[in-house]
Amino acid sequence: MLCDEFIFIIRTQLHQIGPAS
Repeated sequence: MLCDEFIFIIRTQLHQIGPAS
C-alpha cells in the first residue's frame, strides 16, 4: 500500500505551503 507514502507527501506539502499553526 502507498498510503504511508501518500500521507508523507501530503504532510510535506502542507508544511511547505506554510506552517501557520
